Order: sequence, then structure tokens, then C-alpha cells
Amino acid sequence: MQLATLIASVLLLSGPLGATEPSAQPTSIQDLADAFVDAKSAPGIAIGVLDESGRIRTYCAGTLEVGGGQPVTENTIFEIGSITKVFTATLAHLLEQQGELSLSDPVGVHLPEEVDVKVVDGNEMTLWHLATHTSGLPRRPSRLNSDQSYYPFRLDQLYEFLENWKPDRAPGGAYDYSNLGFGLLGLILELNQEASYDELVQRHILSKLKMRSTGCMLEEPIEDRLATPHRGTQPTSTRDWTRPTAGAGGIKSSVKDLMLFAKANLSDSESPLHRSLRSCQVPRAGAGSPKERIGLGWHVLQESNERIIHHGGSTRGFRSFMAFMPDRGHAVVLLANSTSGLKGIGLRILAPDVFFDEYAGSYQKESGQRLLIENRNGELFLKMSGQRRGAVFRLIGEDLYLNNEARATLRFERGAQGRVRRVFLKQKYRDKKGREAETRDQEFIKLVT
Repeated sequence: MQLATLIASVLLLSGPLGATEPSAQPTSIQDLADAFVDAKSAPGIAIGVLDESGRIRTYCAGTLEVGGGQPVTENTIFEIGSITKVFTATLAHLLEQQGELSLSDPVGVHLPEEVDVKVVDGNEMTLWHLATHTSGLPRRPSRLNSDQSYYPFRLDQLYEFLENWKPDRAPGGAYDYSNLGFGLLGLILELNQEASYDELVQRHILSKLKMRSTGCMLEEPIEDRLATPHRGTQPTSTRDWTRPTAGAGGIKSSVKDLMLFAKANLSDSESPLHRSLRSCQVPRAGAGSPKERIGLGWHVLQESNERIIHHGGSTRGFRSFMAFMPDRGHAVVLLANSTSGLKGIGLRILAPDVFFDEYAGSYQKESGQRLLIENRNGELFLKMSGQRRGAVFRLIGEDLYLNNEARATLRFERGAQGRVRRVFLKQKYRDKKGREAETRDQEFIKLVT
């Protein structure tokens, strides 16, 4: 049986496309969490939401380890990966407020004299360049092969890299996301204050926000709440984020704690910490996309006159995503103990009326058959050309939508610029003998209008 026929006869059907079509009912956040786990995107997920009233709600699904019995809760600890960079940038700005350093300082001023930091065309690399991913440093030390982990990465290896590094452009020339750069920034803060990165984060940020389940070096009984990392549904090992890499991704936290951090970022308090939090959100440079700019650590997305401040994280076996909208007072945090993406779900929760139009449009197969997709408040309504009825698909993962009744999925693929380029449609069904089978992906290319 052809997939188009299956969709017409089996999918959750609506009326004809048009004004009389009933709107899709929005999926609850708990449904999204449950669907994420049911789809085996991760053994567990924790989601936190802040609305304009200032109320925080959390939604959890799954377990700390695949096949385990301990459920994920708002107090479960996950590695947050690169969201750590926002804490590092905030620390740097706080220390600048205190007169301990300046973001305009050349990097070499804060390193041992024997470490030679390259000057290109008379331009010195500064702390500001590190905090905005415009230093010219690579994502990771280029001397390591692509299949090697560069963590743990020793201090002497960092200094050796800086000695031998041959930059291909001057600092400030272009945005180039760099874990190495933020690790270096965290190290400089340690050297400046003669304290560990964990001590600095605890002293200046975590203790003030009462984030008691957050840090780099968590101790008992907090460790008992630590989720197990997974690749897919296979447990994997953790990675050591020690000096000089802690500032790039060394923090662990819970969704309950990170919601306190998100709420603090939306506060109008005039305390030094809150002033630094707001200052880090100000766009400072381009970030490789017409709609995206970079603040100090934070990425700032401008969509339909709405500002989305966001950052994601990915470590060996964990994913994280945090975003907030200062103009609405909304925030969302997602943590999962696997490597499946979370950004799509996070934006779906944060602003369904703003996002997901990127999926909408007309798609066409080589045969000429078209697929029409509408965004209806974060759910997708699909209709085949030549058919009178359509179906609703709901988000279950990064660029992945499901119609559960027909066990059909839409998987979107993006191009080099991050724009949706094509969609693959797949469905499971039973043949004439009652055996379960699965169609091959049918590919539809998005038409540019």
C-alpha cells in the first residue's frame, strides 16, 4: 500500500483544509516530556517553565538510567555542558565590575610570561574576544584528531597549543564558536582570583541565587541524584571537565536550580549580579546568521521582533537547553540524559506562536507529488496534494514529529545555514498477512516561495 493512501485512510483525520478546519489542540508539556522518552530520545528528561506571573512549573519523565527504577525529578542532576559558558561570562563581567580585571585586557596579561599569545596584524586577543567567540581560536585544539576527545586537557597542553598556534585571522574578525576559548577564559579567572573555577562560581553566583544542587565538584548526597549519561539508550562514561576546561562545560545542575538562574536573568534587580546577568544578554557581535547575534556567552535570536536569549549544551551523554524572552517574562529549561537535541522542543514550549513557521510550506517529491505543511500553534498539519483530508503531527524530538495513531513520522533536515531544506515521511503498517512493516523514507524537498 502506498504511503499517501495510508495517510488518507489511517491518520488522525481532520476536515478539509480551510476556514472550517478545527485548530489542533496544543500538546501539554507533560505530553511532550512523555513522548520524548517514549520515542527513546533519552531515558529521562526534566523540563522547567517560567511564565509571566513568575510561577515556575516542572515536568519530568523517564528514569536516571535506561531500564532503571529511579525516576527523573526536578532535583535530578545532569551535566549542563556549554550552558556553563554563560556562568563563565557572568563571572568575568562581575569581576570587571569589581575592578579585578577588564574585558578589554589582552589575554597574555593574565597568563605566565613564558606563554606567547599571538598578535595578528597588531591586534591582541582580549577577554572580550573569548567571551564572544571572536578570538579566532578553534573549537578545540587542532593538533588532536577529530575522533579524539580533547578532555581531559592539561594546562601544559593548553600552553603548548598557544605557543604553536598559527591563527589565520585577527581577533574580532569573525564569530567562531570555541570551547577552547571559554576554557581559557575560565582559567584566566582562576589565575586572577587564585581560586578554582568551582569556588568562584559558588561564591559569586550559586550561593547568591541559592542554587544548592549546582557546581563542578558535587558531593554526597547530591551525587546520588546524578543521572547516567547515554548515547541513545546505551549508557556511556562521563568526561572530566577539570582545569583548564571547566569554564567551557564543567557545571552540573538540576532543572529546579537552573530555573532559579533563568528567573534571575529576567529580574530588574540592581544588585551587581543581576546587572551582570543583564549585561551579558546585550548583543555584541554577529553570530553567523542574519537573525542571530552573540552577547557575553549568550546567543540572541531576533525573530518577528521577539528577542530569544538562549544557549544549549552537549556533553558525552547529556543534552541541555535554556532560553528566555525578556519582553514576555517567559523562560524554559530542558535537561536530558542522552544526546538527542532539545532546542526544538524548548522553542516550541517557549514561543509556539513565533516559531515552527520554518517547517511550514510546500514540499515536493521527484514524482511531483506535493506535501503541504501548516504550523498550528507548534503542531504541524499535513495534507497531501490531491487529498481532501490531512493529519496532525506532534513534536517528539529535535526536528522530529509523530502522528501516533498512524505511527507515522516527519523528520526534517536542515541545510548549512540551519534552514529547513527537506522532510522525510515514514510510516509503520501491517501487510496483508498481518506482519508489521515499515515504509522507506519518502523525501520531499521544500519549495522556495
